[in-house]
Amino acid sequence: MSSADGTDRFLEHGGARLRWRFDAGASTYAGPPLVLIHGWALSLDYWEPVAPRLAARHGLLRYDRRGFGATQGPYDPALACDDLLALLDAAGIGRACLVGMSQGARVAIHTAIRAPQRVSGLVLDGAPWFDAETELPLSEYRRLLEKEGLAALHTAILAHPLMQLATADPQRRNLLARCVRSYRGADLKGGWSQVPAPDLGAIVQPTLVLNGSDDSAQRREAGERLCEAIAEARHVDIGGAAHLAALDQPLEWVDAVLEFMAPDQVLMRRE
Repeated sequence: MSSADGTDRFLEHGGARLRWRFDAGASTYAGPPLVLIHGWALSLDYWEPVAPRLAARHGLLRYDRRGFGATQGPYDPALACDDLLALLDAAGIGRACLVGMSQGARVAIHTAIRAPQRVSGLVLDGAPWFDAETELPLSEYRRLLEKEGLAALHTAILAHPLMQLATADPQRRNLLARCVRSYRGADLKGGWSQVPAPDLGAIVQPTLVLNGSDDSAQRREAGERLCEAIAEARHVDIGGAAHLAALDQPLEWVDAVLEFMAPDQVLMRRE
């Protein structure tokens, strides 16, 4: 087991240097650790408003995905599951519940199917469907990066509807801006292959699907489709939240996750 004090650590893996943190949680807690997987253009810092309450009850692993935040190395979505499994090993975690936010939900789903023995449950927060991310003008972002640089790209991303916060809290707004400004556009440069869509019918883990009540129509439709396709899925709306629900309503967001993780819920029943 690695040291578990919540400080930044780095793991050399697959040509990348992965930034990660692990909080051991309470000395005794009723359930598996949680792994927090951030969305596009964000970083592990996105989880700051919810991490303390989660870590008080569960071991908590969070990390910068390949191509994002302070993780260094080439972007390659085909290595996302390998990265996550290597981080579980580095943290001494045998089995965990994966919390995938937005694009990070895809990593959680693929890992649950590929290594079901390592995944006890799934929380899919604002997940997209598995076609191209039609809500993101990636070609325009690529042009901005090439022609005008990172500052222009960051401004455009922060103006996108999915990045708009319902909360007026200045600390959470500043946190979002800081996360986006750590994004370097590695995935916009191309040279990597798309990962095939998974067989959602192969998911055997209990699954919680979350959406902000004011999330985009496409993401709310994706949430409904995920619940229909995954046998053990149920859906919860986070009232007063848009796409970035953990920033808009962190208390309600944590309550939904902890209820899902509670000992009397299906996630905790013995197989």
